Amino acid sequence: MVRSDLAHNEEFLGRFRSEVTRARQVPPFCTAEVLDADVDHDPPYLVVEYVDGPNLSTVVREQGPLAESALHSAAVGIATALTAIHGAGVIHRDLKPANVLFALGGLKVIDFGIAQPLEATSQHTGTDQLVGTAAYMAPERFDEDPGLRVGPASDIFAWGAVVTFAGTGRTPFGGDSPPATAMRILTQPPALDGLPMPLRLIVARTLAKDPAERPTARELLDLLLAVAEPAPAPPTEPPRPPARRIKRLGIIALAVVALLAAGLAGYRLFPSGDDSVPQSVSSPATGTPSANPGTTGDQPAAGSPHPAAPIPDTPPSSSPSSSSPQPTRPASTRPTPAASSAPANTSGRNLALDGTATASSMEGTGLARQPSYAIDGDPGTRWSSGFSDPQWLRVDLGTTWPISEIRLNWENAHATAYRVELSTDGTAWKTVYSTTNGQAGETSVKVAKLSARYVRIYCTQRSTDYGDSLWELEVR
Repeated sequence: MVRSDLAHNEEFLGRFRSEVTRARQVPPFCTAEVLDADVDHDPPYLVVEYVDGPNLSTVVREQGPLAESALHSAAVGIATALTAIHGAGVIHRDLKPANVLFALGGLKVIDFGIAQPLEATSQHTGTDQLVGTAAYMAPERFDEDPGLRVGPASDIFAWGAVVTFAGTGRTPFGGDSPPATAMRILTQPPALDGLPMPLRLIVARTLAKDPAERPTARELLDLLLAVAEPAPAPPTEPPRPPARRIKRLGIIALAVVALLAAGLAGYRLFPSGDDSVPQSVSSPATGTPSANPGTTGDQPAAGSPHPAAPIPDTPPSSSPSSSSPQPTRPASTRPTPAASSAPANTSGRNLALDGTATASSMEGTGLARQPSYAIDGDPGTRWSSGFSDPQWLRVDLGTTWPISEIRLNWENAHATAYRVELSTDGTAWKTVYSTTNGQAGETSVKVAKLSARYVRIYCTQRSTDYGDSLWELEVR
């Protein structure tokens, strides 16, 4: 329900009507679906889907920071949601762990600022309220300069802070008070110790002080899916902003500290408490959230790969082949799988048993369908994805090996359209098999002695309404 002091504010109601319209365009896979709204009712109201699942703040507080595979999947899932939300013309404005839910079938981002009485893209409300949680607010959120507006880049900054919290249990600019946190956001580099590489490099880019230096949501998603060029390594000393901006940030920081320390009643900086958890927490992470790539407008499916142009290979005779065209991109200068002096697998053992599996998502919020179950050698356990397309499972073999065969054992809820891809660096991928008529049961993919470190199964169509489900992936 809209607050009574805004129920007859024509300017606010116009924005409310516009944002409800845009929110209906956001794909429901990534957020709570808008079920009903009536701007002309007295008071105006909005009804959204109830999402049953724990939020990221609760998961990290109770179970500790996410493990690397779960963290990467969460990062992809949130970036996918932002791609869809921004594609619908909506800015979240208050992205934080409490607004990231692990729902059945995937991850959802909720509570983007539909009813926030904000100027179209500015940071303040009509009553000078600063909406958001300080630890996740971009520097421009504190700036009075009318030329610095709150836009999609502010959500990207919040994404970086949320992912840092998910992977370390703390925020990148955490202080012992809201004023201290605001000061660090404005003047200090982020503390990203504990985040795995290369995710740390991507997060660092999203936490740039200048909004123009941050990637868009779609660019961020491409980086996470290893499509775009890797982020450059951070310099030994963080780059200093231009002198004019240094002076400006210093003045803003002092002003923010004065306002926050004074406890200005109009500011809502910590409406739901501090998200940080003790550093001593070491319990295992929770389940992997969904990446759930979707589409926005005329854009390609968010999360779809753009692999290097596939080198034609003859599909295995025992498996159906595909005649559908493969997506292409300009030839990459990065290495692709090739014959090399990699150590020989003379015994023909299953190399995946010693590997590490990550995935775009997994079914549910527990650990019963985690990616590692697809490479544990146990035919009674399996990985199962979220209930959407596309999805992927990636195995890091730890080092480069010559590969001659890849075996897949699909459950009844299998992928009908998928690709098997190899890579030496996890960035440039070579398609060695593809099909649009995948079947349950075992499939053997023969490989012409290519050397690779990474194996990826990229699924674009499911056989059922459930996720893609794989009993076992073997690499020999």
